[in-house]
Amino acid sequence: MGKGAWLFLVCVTCGLFTGVYTWVSLSRAAGLVRDDSLPPVVGGLSSEPEVPVVQTFAPAPRDSPVELDTTSVTALPGISAPTGDRPAVEPVDVSSGWRDPAQVNRQPRVLLRHLGLDRSFGFLAVDPGDQLQGARQATTLSCHRVHFAMGRGVCLAVERRFFTMYTAVLFDAAFQPTHTLPLNGIPSRTRLSPDGRYAAITVFVAGHSYSEGRFATETSIVDMEAGTLLVANLEEFDVRRDGQSFSELDFNFWGVTFAANGNRFYATLSTGGVFYLVEGDIAARRAYIVSDGIECPSLSPDETRVAFKKRLSPGGRVSWQLSVLDLATLKAMPLAETRSVDDQVEWLDDDRVLYELPDEVGSATANVWVVPSDGTGRPEVFLENAASPAVVRVVGTSVS
Repeated sequence: MGKGAWLFLVCVTCGLFTGVYTWVSLSRAAGLVRDDSLPPVVGGLSSEPEVPVVQTFAPAPRDSPVELDTTSVTALPGISAPTGDRPAVEPVDVSSGWRDPAQVNRQPRVLLRHLGLDRSFGFLAVDPGDQLQGARQATTLSCHRVHFAMGRGVCLAVERRFFTMYTAVLFDAAFQPTHTLPLNGIPSRTRLSPDGRYAAITVFVAGHSYSEGRFATETSIVDMEAGTLLVANLEEFDVRRDGQSFSELDFNFWGVTFAANGNRFYATLSTGGVFYLVEGDIAARRAYIVSDGIECPSLSPDETRVAFKKRLSPGGRVSWQLSVLDLATLKAMPLAETRSVDDQVEWLDDDRVLYELPDEVGSATANVWVVPSDGTGRPEVFLENAASPAVVRVVGTSVS
């Protein structure tokens, strides 16, 4: 073999080695590869009863309330498991103030995307919501976005292999996949209806930046029981404005949030540079324009208000102000969070909302923050190293 051939072979070998090493490193950073040489994980969630949580809506009838099955949940690698004398969650008197240190376990369990810089980065985790060190625990699902209701969940996954693949993994209360659906673009938002019947999934199908103004979305509705698409794209719906049909080629829907009965929902409709709040009816395949200036709505548990992000453009630079819209009066009120929040918030209860903020621009890590929904107070960190919070609600309970 000539000198040139040897040189070519060495270059090809180095290139392959570098490519494989880079892929494995990136996959570990994204939580797609676990290092089996590390010590095995022990421990799991406490079997203590669920903590009552504010819940004012009446869900669709089911045989019995569904709680998380924690038999397949393990402690996060790199994070200490709960000690035997302090379970992850303990039942307490929920009528007490949530800031009382003796009552911290009043908080509901929260599903989230773990963003700690360890080998569970990007995995779906369960957190009791009380900020106790070592209480967070991981599942085997790697998720970009997640939501959960009535014993069913949806995990939007990004698999970075030789070709990047996007999928929606539907899972049960034991965190076991039940169905997998391919996605046509980059995962953006997902929400389940409170009755667990439907999931809404939004992906970017062209571009992925709101601020650049060059993007297209595809928002579908999934039948969670069948694991199939019920609505391929909300753009198929008949949209009405002032009683008349309204249709444009640049329609984009995103940020679906469901009412208690599952059939009714709210969402953002963008067209002509205007962002409308629409109220939709799945059975009728119809949507009605309610107001404008609303992005990424999130319906409160009592269904009287919608939290959203209000677009601002100071100096031509886009930012978002968290606000709450009263659905009866259509009056909006800014919340105490003054930083730009590009997220669809999750209601912790009727009085507080959760949202994620990166540690800094471009950072891979983020925290989940909480702020009162009435415009008072100030934002505080609720969960560190976390994103995409989904509150696991216990049906049929309320706070006195």
